[in-house]
Amino acid sequence: MSDVHRNQPPVTGEAMTGKNGSGAGYPNPPQRVIAGAIPEDFSPGKDIVPGPWILAGQEAAWPGWEQYDFDLPVKTADEIKAADQLTGHIAQSMTAMLGERLAERHGSDRSPEFWYLLLIRWVLETVQMAWMRYREAEMIVAATGTAAGLSVEAPAADSDWAFADIADMYSRGICDRDFNAWLLALALRKQTGDRLIWQETGITRQRPQPPGSSGLSLIRRVFTAIKTGRCEVGNMANEYDLMTKVISAASHLVLNSWLEIIPAKRDIRSFCATEDPALRNRIGPPLFDYLVDILERTLPTPFGSEFSVSDARVRKIKTRKGRLSIKTISYQMSAERLFEAAHRIDQGEGLVHLQHGCNYGTARAYNLGSMIEYNQHAFLTWGWRRHGNYQGRFEPFPAPQLAPWLNSHRRDGDAILLVSSLVPFLPTRLISNGELHCHERRADRAGFIRSVSPNVAADLLYRPYRQMDYQAQDAEYFLKEFPGVPQISGQLAFFRASRRCRLMVLDHPGLTFYQALIAGTPVICFWKELHWPVDQGVRPMFDELRRVGVLFETGQEAAEALNRRMTDFEDWWQQDEVQNAVSAIKDHNALTSRFWLPIWMKKILVL
Repeated sequence: MSDVHRNQPPVTGEAMTGKNGSGAGYPNPPQRVIAGAIPEDFSPGKDIVPGPWILAGQEAAWPGWEQYDFDLPVKTADEIKAADQLTGHIAQSMTAMLGERLAERHGSDRSPEFWYLLLIRWVLETVQMAWMRYREAEMIVAATGTAAGLSVEAPAADSDWAFADIADMYSRGICDRDFNAWLLALALRKQTGDRLIWQETGITRQRPQPPGSSGLSLIRRVFTAIKTGRCEVGNMANEYDLMTKVISAASHLVLNSWLEIIPAKRDIRSFCATEDPALRNRIGPPLFDYLVDILERTLPTPFGSEFSVSDARVRKIKTRKGRLSIKTISYQMSAERLFEAAHRIDQGEGLVHLQHGCNYGTARAYNLGSMIEYNQHAFLTWGWRRHGNYQGRFEPFPAPQLAPWLNSHRRDGDAILLVSSLVPFLPTRLISNGELHCHERRADRAGFIRSVSPNVAADLLYRPYRQMDYQAQDAEYFLKEFPGVPQISGQLAFFRASRRCRLMVLDHPGLTFYQALIAGTPVICFWKELHWPVDQGVRPMFDELRRVGVLFETGQEAAEALNRRMTDFEDWWQQDEVQNAVSAIKDHNALTSRFWLPIWMKKILVL
């Protein structure tokens, strides 16, 4: 537990009667919970820090945050898995409940399958984030005492978020500190009543204006229409010039046409949620009521006040029972495209989701995938056929996103490319993809740089993750701490460097890891099991990477191994046991082919 929770005595006194920070009724001022802007007089030894998420957008306001002992509601991989299962069950039950309520409210004849696809991502993401804030509130109350007075800065309780779509929910909700401060304040009020002083603040981000297409060129509009048709393979990893964009568009056009002309399927698989009538008692009435309240207050407008308009628009789309669409999850960001997908399911069409990243098939806790993507007609994987106990029809297809990287490595010089992962103070999903406990990971990268020998350091290039305001500002940090290490910021420059470097050093098992393996780029990796817990079914493959010296627990260990190997690194990389360990990972989750398109066309026929 953090020092602030261990060392601060509880505040005691009579019932609070003051407002707006007055603290009337207490012999001492109420303890301050930091959720909004970090104040100039902030003291981590006195103020209450609910979690590293308060740093989103204001890392510079707390220079010593990396030395603070944050206390998270889930501390182990087992706890992450259990919490993911619990919130997944809650989300499914509440999706069923809300689907019925909304159908009645709108007088809609839409099916439960329609409502499930429309609502599940919003419900699941909101429930998981709210559950985390509620658990933090419980920890704060337990640490400060039941009679303690607390104060918090957050948007007003009756704030109208009016999310325009799932993308807006991420921007102004899940990934925004104001929204999370609001979730925490509501949880604290639920648990403390009138002992909480709620200092109201404004909402920093306003609702975005609807996007328009008038500013797009005709070619851009045509390209967008092709790539968001019946088949959405997504970005093919190297669409950085006209030729690669043309190839991508042509591939999408072929698949869009193919899905229109092949025979319709006789049996379509889709999914609907089941409400748990005992859920309120199972998780406790206070938490249940809190989560329902949050969902009712954050209902996106396309599902609520604007439902009739959105629904009428998609009802004009002609459908054909048994026809398939293939999508990556990005379509859910747009309300219009999400409604279309739900409408097609409602009319008897099938939805096939496509793997587009690395966590599928490997992450130990991954309800984000299992509840949204796995449970429709089929899920196209990059090689694997099983993901823990998650259910789905898993079909291995060669990955278009990996095809451009196949055997593309051509060493040109001695550059050692250190590639970083995202350190997202927000979101803090209950998921095994490096988001939880991520605040600890920068130190490992810094430890690697500090531990390499001078001759290795001379060849280092650093690739920071693209910077967003809700994440740690790593590019700035590493420029300041390691001014002698050049950084690569542009995507095209990174593509070129990754194909030409002597070796790549990775602190995460992300998409770049699999691209490097497919390219033939030698790699050295380091990450902690707590940060990236893997499913038991794939653990032996990662254990083998550790055994042969490809994967290490810390950056310092990886650096020390690299120092020893530099004189004969290429010989070590080509050893049979190293290549066998690498091949096992590639076979499991990096299936690809330069001729993926005709393979897809053949395999789609039997989906």
